[in-house]
Amino acid sequence: MKKRPAFLGCFALILGCLAFSATPSFAQKKTVKACQEEWRANKAANEAAKITEKAFVAKCRAEPAAATTTTAPPAAPAPKMAPTTAKKPADGRQAEYARERGR
Repeated sequence: MKKRPAFLGCFALILGCLAFSATPSFAQKKTVKACQEEWRANKAANEAAKITEKAFVAKCRAEPAAATTTTAPPAAPAPKMAPTTAKKPADGRQAEYARERGR
């Protein structure tokens, strides 16, 4: 059994699912009832701005529903390490090993 093609196939499938799961094209529109309730909650402000319920509902339906997921705050930067001075190896074998490791 060849594992590499199976691994690549699974990887491509997972990557494809992740790519399409976050796109806004799949976002659902709000219902008319939800838009009407939102307008009624802000009725005074909407009437002051001369926005009719019909116009508000039309605009509300055109916009995708708000995403329920929130983005994580950016991670704090890693603390900077103080520069260290390199110690000289005690014997020749350790020096040779250090030279080989540094390549």
